[in-house]
Parts: sequence; structure tokens; C-alpha cells
Amino acid sequence: MSKGLLWMRSRWTFERNGRAAAVMPGRGPVCNDAELLMAAALEGFGILYILEDLVASPIADGRLVRLLEPWCEPFAG
Repeated sequence: MSKGLLWMRSRWTFERNGRAAAVMPGRGPVCNDAELLMAAALEGFGILYILEDLVASPIADGRLVRLLEPWCEPFAG
């Protein structure tokens, strides 16, 4: 196992028009290292669930694309 990665399941929650949805994605890495998560996503490892500010550049140049955009509205913080 790679350093900094923990293999487990984590619930993702989304809200749209006052309606909430939660999904339990399949098993995958969970880690608290944003650079490691971004590197994995850029290599095509899977879906990245992270603050947009951290991926603004790869989104702007097309290396990453936003998924579920209607369910992930911007928020202050």
C-alpha cells in the first residue's frame, strides 16, 4: 500500500434544490494529502472529490473536468 493512502469506503453527500443525495462509492483510496489525490486523478485513477480552488488550474486547462456540477454548488469557506 502506498504511503498516505487508506483503503476504505466514505459516503459522499450532495444537495440540489433542497434535495439531498448520498452515495457510497466503491472501495478506493482515502487520504488527506491533496497533492497525492490530484496526482492520482490526473493519472486517471478515478473521481476526485476535493475543494475546487485546489484543482482550478487542471480544470481550466482541461486536464480535469467537473462531474456532478449541478449537485456541487459553490459555497463560502
